[in-house]
Amino acid sequence: MNGGLKNVNKNVCKTLSIINLVIMFLIMNITSVFATANTVKSNEILNLERKLTNAENKLVKYLEKNIGKKDTKLIIEDFFKYELNNTEKLSKDDVIRLNEIDNQDKENKFNSYNNKFYSNKIRKTVQIRQVIITFYKNGTFSVEDVSKYIYTNRVDLTTSSLVASVPSSAITSTSGTVWGQAYKDYYSWVGIYVFTVAVGSSFAYNGQYASYNGSFKAYYLKGPIPLWQVSDWTSGHGPAGNKYEAYCSGYFHIGFEYQGVGWVIQDFYIQHRVTCSPTGQITPSYIMI
Repeated sequence: MNGGLKNVNKNVCKTLSIINLVIMFLIMNITSVFATANTVKSNEILNLERKLTNAENKLVKYLEKNIGKKDTKLIIEDFFKYELNNTEKLSKDDVIRLNEIDNQDKENKFNSYNNKFYSNKIRKTVQIRQVIITFYKNGTFSVEDVSKYIYTNRVDLTTSSLVASVPSSAITSTSGTVWGQAYKDYYSWVGIYVFTVAVGSSFAYNGQYASYNGSFKAYYLKGPIPLWQVSDWTSGHGPAGNKYEAYCSGYFHIGFEYQGVGWVIQDFYIQHRVTCSPTGQITPSYIMI
């Protein structure tokens, strides 16, 4: 009887050992599969980052050589046509993937900051003479041509990358009027201009506060992209303490058609503001989320 129980216990132990070995084998294989998948994913992201960086660097060099020869939009159009070979061009799939990565990054930051959402979508900003180009993580970039700015009594300009000096001869008094705007052209790395967003106004200032002086404008212009929509567009102007500002914002949705089927690849929120200080200093500011 005892011998029978011992044999049963031995068989049970053998069975449990086999089960444990099988479980360990499965865990090792699953871990290996996940590790391989993560490596493939990391390599994919790394290769995409290199491709994007290469395209950005080539665009900067091309602009350095050609800015001022003709309209900046035409220069960028030529760049997309002639300066990137087939292996260097970013495809629609590449831009979709960049957008997915950027959205995941936003979600991670949203969660890690306990709902105190903050996202820096800018990869880098480069100034080439009168042009400021901002590269974003989601496969887009923007171009701000500061030669478009027109001022009456002041020529101050402040952006994230440029502060223009003010000659003493340009400052005629502590009061006056000034025009200011926040204007950008936006492009997708698939090789197209997608839209323009702009807001501008004339301001008055007297050294103590700034106020509205008329000529408010706010608008967006659509590029040749097939699928394009703007929702919740809003614009206006009003006091901001002793300063005065004009603003516009909206949710922009862009996409393409493939084999007759339309699909959206990017959604983002864009806000432009231009602020006048009590001394007439103009500050354009931009947000993309």
